[in-house]
Amino acid sequence: MMRREKQLFLGPLALAAALQGCLSPVLPIPPARAVLVSPAAQGGEAIPPEVMEWFVGAQRAYGEGQPAEALRLQRKVMEWLEATPSARPHFRAQSLINLGLWNGALGRHPEALTALSQAEAILRSLASGSTEARQDLAKALNNQGESLNALARRGEALVAARAAADLLRKELRANPAAQRDLAVALINQGRFSDSARQALPPTREAAALLRPLAQSDPSERANLARTLMRLGELHGELGELPQAEAPIQEGVALWRQLAASNPSGRATLAQSLRLQGQLLGGLNRHPEAVASNVLEVEVRRQLLAEDPGQRAALAEALVLLAHRHTQLAQPQAALPASREAVRLLRDPRPASPAEQRVLGLALSGLGLSHSALGEAREALAVNQEAVAILGGSARAIPASRADHATALSNLALAYSALGARQEAMAPAEETVVIWRALARTNPAQQADLAIALKNLGKAYGELGQHQRAVPQLLEAIALLRPLSQARPSLRAELSRALNNLGFLRLLMGQPAQARPLLEEALRIVQPLTTENPTLRGDLVRTQVNLSNTLAELQRLQRLKN
Repeated sequence: MMRREKQLFLGPLALAAALQGCLSPVLPIPPARAVLVSPAAQGGEAIPPEVMEWFVGAQRAYGEGQPAEALRLQRKVMEWLEATPSARPHFRAQSLINLGLWNGALGRHPEALTALSQAEAILRSLASGSTEARQDLAKALNNQGESLNALARRGEALVAARAAADLLRKELRANPAAQRDLAVALINQGRFSDSARQALPPTREAAALLRPLAQSDPSERANLARTLMRLGELHGELGELPQAEAPIQEGVALWRQLAASNPSGRATLAQSLRLQGQLLGGLNRHPEAVASNVLEVEVRRQLLAEDPGQRAALAEALVLLAHRHTQLAQPQAALPASREAVRLLRDPRPASPAEQRVLGLALSGLGLSHSALGEAREALAVNQEAVAILGGSARAIPASRADHATALSNLALAYSALGARQEAMAPAEETVVIWRALARTNPAQQADLAIALKNLGKAYGELGQHQRAVPQLLEAIALLRPLSQARPSLRAELSRALNNLGFLRLLMGQPAQARPLLEEALRIVQPLTTENPTLRGDLVRTQVNLSNTLAELQRLQRLKN
């Protein structure tokens, strides 16, 4: 006889959406550097020492983080230039570039573009006979890109950055000193690109240029580290996690060196360790991901000791650490991390929507730990609170709708664990609605939609609503097949969806349709148990379902004979 045990559906606890999917951008890209006076500028009236003092003083003020003072001094330079039509054209162009840079630093981008366009016109007239003019023209174009991007004129910004890079590539053959400016132009070209695929080549080229520069000039190491982390992020956004590993590991190693010599780099080190953990988790290397998250928590504790405003960042790191322990089926280790995160944000109460969101995520993680420990009632209580908090966060911060969807999914699972399967349906259905809407505008969230569909199909199946369950699972499988090719961490989810659909087909008296589904599920999950022993339960359930299917096929064959 065919066994009809409902537990042969596979439906693991939902994972925090904020911690899923592609690698999330976390590190800033350095802006263009201020233009310096070129001693090769020729022709026109000599520059008085007082004017040169204003010019250099403006650059110094900008370097010290005083853009308003830089702008005041630069305007004095411009007053002299307006009164001196015969002034050197190259110096005039450089002054306009710096005027644009200081205006841009103060958010005055229309004024910045006016100055930079005037500089561009002068430098184009000088470019044919002057290497320095061509290099400064590239800087003017690069800075134009910054202001155009700030004004949401991204397409024009990309054109400017490409033009700067093209100029500097030609200059590089004769002047290796142009290497750093070319790297900045390429970084900006990547920043202004419309897609990760478009941004990847210039970012890769920038990293290759910065690597030798960082060896000879330690001040470039931070730029190289940022660019390497961005290169890894881009590979992650494209689902190319194996290719993301080398640049991310190199970037983290650099940030660890930088933070050891300069404590101001610790916040960026913490962000880099988080990205490293995301990568390793996505590669199913969860013990290594835990190590990265533990290091991040240590750094965040140091930062909190110096700045109470860092409590949300530490709480978020603890949520991530708890999530990693959950992935390794270590709820006893996950529980204290989640509890500490909740405690951090409850005393005092969250002061901002961002802190409120992290509290909701911490409660959601706490619910997962209680569920994994069999503490179903505790899990239900904290999941209900998490849904209430994250629902409010989703209204205040639309980007946190994904968190709300995950909390709803966890709530549905908590109801199911208590046998309240009918109560589980509303949150399970709402989860799919949210993920479907999010996936329309962000294909990276198709995996979350697929997992929600799989869970909804399981929930319908447990209620005996097989006809409603089948289309959910079919859609989940259709999404997971291609996604799991690029993201190994989704192979287990594909195996579960196939197993669940196979089990449903068996329950519906369709063992012939069940068999290939279960055989495929078994082929996927069997090798996964070697690297992730927590999947052995999935393997056993799939084997039992396949065994029952084969027995049913044999029984039907005997009846036929």
